[in-house]
Amino acid sequence: MLELLPVNLQAIQSHLQGLGWIEADTQLANPRPPGDGNMNRTLRFDCEGPKAKHSSIVLKQALPFVAKYPDIPAPIERGAAEAAFYRATENHPTLSARLPRLLGADQPNHLLAFEDLGTTVDLSAAYSTPDIANQLPQLLPTLMGWLSELHAITPPKRLANLCMRELNHTHIFDLPLQSDNGLEMGELAEIANEFANDTALKTAASELGKIYVGMRGHRSEPVLLHGDFYPGSWLAELSGTAPIVNVIDPEFAFVGPAEFDVGVCLAHLQFAGMSPEQAKTSIANYAPGKNFDAALADGFAGIELIRRLLGVAQLPLPASTTTATKTQWLTQARALVLASPP
Repeated sequence: MLELLPVNLQAIQSHLQGLGWIEADTQLANPRPPGDGNMNRTLRFDCEGPKAKHSSIVLKQALPFVAKYPDIPAPIERGAAEAAFYRATENHPTLSARLPRLLGADQPNHLLAFEDLGTTVDLSAAYSTPDIANQLPQLLPTLMGWLSELHAITPPKRLANLCMRELNHTHIFDLPLQSDNGLEMGELAEIANEFANDTALKTAASELGKIYVGMRGHRSEPVLLHGDFYPGSWLAELSGTAPIVNVIDPEFAFVGPAEFDVGVCLAHLQFAGMSPEQAKTSIANYAPGKNFDAALADGFAGIELIRRLLGVAQLPLPASTTTATKTQWLTQARALVLASPP
């Protein structure tokens, strides 16, 4: 397999020319990471040449492990699932307008090519940067309108992405509530131990997990999910008079409960400084589909709060975030999970 590494620049260039993704006289230059991704190996390249169609492109490669955590195995098929998401949305202008254009998919090398969205800001900066957090409310109507459109289209018949869901299931619904998970909890050790010994909480989390992986039904109609709808998947251009926001990284996409995307979003708005009430007000223009279950969305929000504080994929929260604040989030999260549909 061709490895997406800067030292392989010439081999990557020749490979892309052979695929027709770049022109024969176009040269790739200046490989660098486009952002702080977790799952995949990703590089941005400048495209140099008189006939170059793009000034730069972004390449993403799925590996048999998590790029940021090489000791964690991950299904290499996730690139194919991401490409399937783009194919499912490409004929919906409202959706495709907020996504980078997929330029090519090379399944043997688990490689995807995207248009470069340019100088954008990963909105996970909202967790620690008040100026960016303060701009979230004006971006959310666009984001929630996009999510409403996504959940309203006819979902593809074959986008189970089960291997990725099983990986995510472990890290969302299981590992954070294990007493022997090998994670150092520091200031949260006491409440982490309390949660690990809370049978009712673990049972409720398990039921949510069954819904997530499709082992249990839900009232709402199955929809196409982004699967990781949080600020790290939102890229914004904030320098102009009218901020522009785009959505990336649907490698966790699958057909399932709309409440999962909504719940994840609600949890992260709280991490960005909103109260639960403010978070719900901020997504008020989300248009729920048939039989949408707000209590289920709250349950998914609760488990997302827990896993981001007690699990592996913790957030870049500011050092000023107090133990009291984290404990308050966890206490609220426990209540939400326990109140989710039995």
